[in-house]
Amino acid sequence: MRQWIFFIIMGCSVCACKQDIDLYEGNSSIYFDDNSAGVYDISWSTYDSDVKKMTVQLQVNLSGMVKDYPRKFNIEVISSETDSLHSVAGVDYTPLALEYEMPALANHMYIDVELLRTDTLLKQARRFTIQLVPNEELGFEFMKYGKLEDGTLVSYSHYCVIYMHEEFPRPWWWSRVGEPIFGEWSVKKGILICDVGNIDRALFQGEIDSGNGNLTSAFLRFIGRKVHLWLLENPTMDEDDELMEMGEDSIY
Repeated sequence: MRQWIFFIIMGCSVCACKQDIDLYEGNSSIYFDDNSAGVYDISWSTYDSDVKKMTVQLQVNLSGMVKDYPRKFNIEVISSETDSLHSVAGVDYTPLALEYEMPALANHMYIDVELLRTDTLLKQARRFTIQLVPNEELGFEFMKYGKLEDGTLVSYSHYCVIYMHEEFPRPWWWSRVGEPIFGEWSVKKGILICDVGNIDRALFQGEIDSGNGNLTSAFLRFIGRKVHLWLLENPTMDEDDELMEMGEDSIY
């Protein structure tokens, strides 16, 4: 679904650029690798709260002739202030260099993008677009296409939308085991439980095999008691602006 959101947002821009792209008649093209093109989904929720930065590498591939000398190209960083998920350089990501080069005798290179984690992500996702810019040596002859919702074909080979969020889903076991111990679910409470209980977030969400004996009812009850005592000393407001409370089974 996010990829379709991207196509809707960028569709006009892609279509506006397509006429210029078709005019290029060189032999070498640059494009984003399949793992980088389109929407690059970054979920901070699987990282502990003390992780405030991460670097992702976007792979730019070469189609065509490899040369024995480096060839420069540029990127554009796009984040419209009219977009409700607008990202800000220096706040949501470290400002990027706008000029790069394909090394001599190479058929790919990487653009390093340092992402910054802010408290805003707990309430709203953020996104920005990195767009490759063609020139006389490195064009856009290599194209991959996707469809807009109206069936229009657009190329996504030369765009990468960095989409960041803190979506922290309720664990599958919560209603059966967690609610009596931890009370009503909230993302803020889930994060606090992992931080205070020193629980790996992926394990907490059930993404790691629980056969190691850690994710058991007894272990969760122990963590519930620990968080209950912590909240007595550190009253914390939940997402509903009420004091965070644990379930009855955390008291005993």
